[in-house]
Parts: sequence; structure tokens; C-alpha cells
Amino acid sequence: MNKIDTIIYAFAVVFMGIFLYLYFEYHIYIVGIFFSFLFLNVLLFRMYKGLKRMPMAVMAFMALNFGKDILWAFLWMFVIKKNEVLVMFLALVFLLLSIPLYHSVLREIKNNQKSDKNQL
Repeated sequence: MNKIDTIIYAFAVVFMGIFLYLYFEYHIYIVGIFFSFLFLNVLLFRMYKGLKRMPMAVMAFMALNFGKDILWAFLWMFVIKKNEVLVMFLALVFLLLSIPLYHSVLREIKNNQKSDKNQL
């Protein structure tokens, strides 16, 4: 994890703390939304590391991530019903925590390109 990822995760934790402070009655949902997305991102990144030697690894990752994001958002929308506070937190977590995952994959691609050049 580099500085950019650390800063983004810190922002996400700060926002989670603010939401927990303001809307403590939703603490189970707020913590669940945050850690479920974080867990799924870590799981997906581990899967990508296993797939990265495949010819279309980036496309497979994008498809897996898109499917994960849609299922995750719809599942939480079903759970939280029409609660505006939780929908706003859901969107915030989605936007903030998607960035480090894509950044990590792009960094992996850059490192792979460097190692491919070194092998030539």
C-alpha cells in the first residue's frame, strides 16, 4: 500500500467516523457497508494477482469488479430500503474505496510492463 491508498483509506475512515457520530442509530449498517466493501475489494485484488498472467487479466478484473460493485450496491439497497443517510454513506464508500483498488491494479500493470521490458 502506498501513500495515495493510505490517504484515501484515512479519508474513508474519517467519513465513517463522522457518520457514526452523527447517525449512531445506524452503526450496524455503517460498519457493515464499510467493511463488506473493503473485504470484497481485498478479495478481488487477491483474485487479480492470481489471474495477472492470463492474457486478458485486466479485462477479467474489470468484469469481476463491475459485477461485484453492482451486486454489492443492490444488496445493500435492498437491506437499507429508502434511508437517505445510508444511501449517501453507501455512495461515499463506493466512490472512496473503489479508487485504491483501481490504483493498485494500474500499479501492478506498470510493474509488469517494467519486468517485461527487463526480460527483453
